[in-house]
Amino acid sequence: MGRTIVIDDSPTAVTSDDGGVVIHRQARDRRRTRRRATAVFSTVSILFATAFVVLFSVGYHASRNVKGGFTTHRITDPTAPGYESAVLPTPVHLAAITDGEGKLVDCYLFIGGTSLKGGSVVWVVGDIGVVVDGKPLQSLDSLYDSGGLNAATTQLEQLLGLGVTDSITLGPTDLEQLLAPAGTLTITNPDPLFDVKNGQRKEVYPAGKLHLSAAEAAEFLRFRADGEVATNRATRASLVFDAYFAALAPNAGSSTNGATGKGVDDLVAVTAAMASGKTDFEILPVSDKPFGAARYFTSDAARIAELMQKVVPYPTSAFPGQRPRVRILAATTDPTAAAKAAPDVVAAGGEILVIGNAKAAVGAATLVEFHDSSQEAAAAKIAAKFGVTAVASSEQTETFDVTVTLGTDYHG
Repeated sequence: MGRTIVIDDSPTAVTSDDGGVVIHRQARDRRRTRRRATAVFSTVSILFATAFVVLFSVGYHASRNVKGGFTTHRITDPTAPGYESAVLPTPVHLAAITDGEGKLVDCYLFIGGTSLKGGSVVWVVGDIGVVVDGKPLQSLDSLYDSGGLNAATTQLEQLLGLGVTDSITLGPTDLEQLLAPAGTLTITNPDPLFDVKNGQRKEVYPAGKLHLSAAEAAEFLRFRADGEVATNRATRASLVFDAYFAALAPNAGSSTNGATGKGVDDLVAVTAAMASGKTDFEILPVSDKPFGAARYFTSDAARIAELMQKVVPYPTSAFPGQRPRVRILAATTDPTAAAKAAPDVVAAGGEILVIGNAKAAVGAATLVEFHDSSQEAAAAKIAAKFGVTAVASSEQTETFDVTVTLGTDYHG
């Protein structure tokens, strides 16, 4: 039988040999059935940030360049053979923006960066076409109307090819609350924006410099201008969030320990932490197609996969089997090898659960093993990244689907 990972589900913190605090997390299988938050936003990212900072020595942590972890065996020396540590996944927070009538406008992914500093905001057009249960194409906003946040989240996870940490609906007052810590935002609107009421077309936002309060900025993000291509809202959103993070930066991180478990407050804490580092704005790739006088959008799977690999280096699965669970082991002589190999494993569809050191001496060639025959095809995709052929493992375990043991010839 394979070794069993022992995970302490207790919330108690203990002191490690080097005096650091080790935060124990809940077992991974509990995350599979996590509750979608509509009013209560998860505080898990804030705990992850603390765990990341204190878990390992600075030098070893820098060489691994992972988002934290905890010791899965009694071996506590990160340089010892057989040492393994669980990789904390990249946090992905989904916010569904709705208007005053509760209709979906657009979605945003707030993705934490290394040690939860910096990261990415990914804009998702609410009009994107999705296929649900083999039925004809429908838009994400109509799916939200019929099935709510859970339905929209499930469909987005399938489009993204990964799981989100948690999700929340931000109505008008919620979005205003999120933006409020930044104060008045000054942006340069590239084009005038119009609305039509009672048959009259009226300019609502002129081109040029705008000074927006939190309430005004929230309305600016939700506004659907007459004659405006939907994806142009992303340009306006980038202006708002660039100004938002710039305004937060001088005091960034000051509220990262202020998560209260009360919905928007937690997302405010997440964005405050993100503002302490470089934050990029991205647009979820779509294909824009004409539909009579209008246009519709479908997902661009290849470009979405490329973007997700860039902004979510350690993804999770939204449901069992979405991604093969992978353990990466390397020789103790090169503590950076596993981190170097991670992008290739993720690009091949893997979800990295553990990195560590091989128990015994490794050969020159990399070895990719599948622990169950049902994972042979998934292992083959990963093996192809390393130029080898996947083989069946003699180790029986339900903890991992694939083990990658990097050979001494591997240099990243």
